[in-house]
Amino acid sequence: MPSGRESEWDLLDSSDSVVVLPLTRDGRVICIRQYRPGPDTVVTCLPGGLIDPGEDPLRAAARELGEETGWSADRWQLAGSTQWFKSTEVSWAAIAHDCVPSGPQVLEDDEDIEVVLLDVAEVRSRLRDGSFGTVQHAYLALDHAGLL
Repeated sequence: MPSGRESEWDLLDSSDSVVVLPLTRDGRVICIRQYRPGPDTVVTCLPGGLIDPGEDPLRAAARELGEETGWSADRWQLAGSTQWFKSTEVSWAAIAHDCVPSGPQVLEDDEDIEVVLLDVAEVRSRLRDGSFGTVQHAYLALDHAGLL
């Protein structure tokens, strides 16, 4: 502790991650619906995942967007990062502009992802009522994009 007092903490040692706010050319948000074991339910959220060793956050964002949704973008921005106080993981929020369909999803064996396009107003409404995952990242990216 800063005071010199010692304390024990449980700390999650985890790889860094990235979450993407993918915006279509007509201003919709590409979301995903998938089962999440924590809440034990299907959750609507933004796509994203772990950053591979040696991979930068924007490259990981593009890879995860393609794998989970089958969409891609030519223009990207980092909106910032967040870190949970009990984890070593830095989690980045990225924005993908002018997204277009580019191929099939490439899902891992334990992924079952449905792609859902929502208006920004619907995403904001779901954030407010608690029915949307990736809350911190969504707010960070929407704010950075001027969409709050």
